[in-house]
Amino acid sequence: MGLKLCKEELKKNLNISFILKIIVLFVFSYISIFAGGQNIINSENFGMILNGFSFLFIFFAYEFSKDSLQKEKKSKRLEWFLSNKIKILDLVLNYGLANFILTNMVVSPIIILFSYIIVDIQLYNIINFLLYSLLYSFLINILILNTIDMNRFKMILLKLLLLNIIMLFIDIIYNMTIFTNIFKITIIFIYIVISYFKISKEKIVTAFY
Repeated sequence: MGLKLCKEELKKNLNISFILKIIVLFVFSYISIFAGGQNIINSENFGMILNGFSFLFIFFAYEFSKDSLQKEKKSKRLEWFLSNKIKILDLVLNYGLANFILTNMVVSPIIILFSYIIVDIQLYNIINFLLYSLLYSFLINILILNTIDMNRFKMILLKLLLLNIIMLFIDIIYNMTIFTNIFKITIIFIYIVISYFKISKEKIVTAFY
């Protein structure tokens, strides 16, 4: 299967509505950043700002995944994939990667805006953000695939926001270090693995309101 499904998801979502979302978010961000004058931000503060952007990423990634996978569940397309011997892991990887790319296309322009008022941009902070956003992309899709009752989709967003709040508090209490990042990544990765092994074909193909 490769990344064929990922490419299809990207083509399906890259439309006028998607472009308008990027433009509107960019304009509002530009106004909020530059309207009151440019405040200089150092690299440490930028790391915390990127942590704040992770909330924005989670919200948009959740909306993209929810809309896409809801339709796939209702249309029985996921059932067709599984009946044609496509692995659950392939679904998770393809939908997760598409979600990661789409959401970063929305969020990245804002991060680029902030780069104009930062004294020292550290590549480490950018890589860190991309790694977290990739993990959240996979986690969101896994949790949605695991959900049978579509009325409980909102609980997924609440779980993700709560998880990210915990990650943010870890940074605030213990400061942002390599060790705290490894610890946080380990927590999210364990959550992903546990949730993944809870997925079954029955859960994926079953959906009700």
